Amino acid sequence: SKLAELAEQQEKMLAHDAGAQFTCPQSVHEGLADAMPVVLQLAQILDTDRAVDTISADLSDIELQPLLITLGEHLRAANMSALPLFRQLFSTLQHKNAQLAGQLDRAISALDFDAAVEILQKLLTERVE
Repeated sequence: SKLAELAEQQEKMLAHDAGAQFTCPQSVHEGLADAMPVVLQLAQILDTDRAVDTISADLSDIELQPLLITLGEHLRAANMSALPLFRQLFSTLQHKNAQLAGQLDRAISALDFDAAVEILQKLLTERVE
C-alpha cells in the first residue's frame, strides 16, 4: 500500500542517518487519511464478528459442506466476510476436528488467508472421506 511504502522510505532514511529526525511528511498524513475508511470497515466487521451467533455444533456434514465451501470462497477472495462466517462455524468445526479448527482459527486471526484455505481444504477432504 501507499502508506507502507511511505513508512518504508522513512525507515530507510532513519537507518541511513542515525542522527536524522523523523518528520511526518504530508504524504504520510494523506496515506493515513486514505487508509482510515478501510480500517474503520475492518473494525466494524470485527465488532460484528463478536456479536455473531454460532451455528449449532450438531450440523450434519451435508449441512456443513456448503457453509465451508462459502467460507473457502471468501478466503480465496481475501473477503473479510470470512471472519464472521468463520466465527459462526468455529464451535461446529471444533466439535468435528479441534486440531484443524484451532489451526484455521490462528490462520484467519492472522489474516493468512492462503494458509487458511489449505487448512479448510483438509477439513473439506476429511468431510468427504
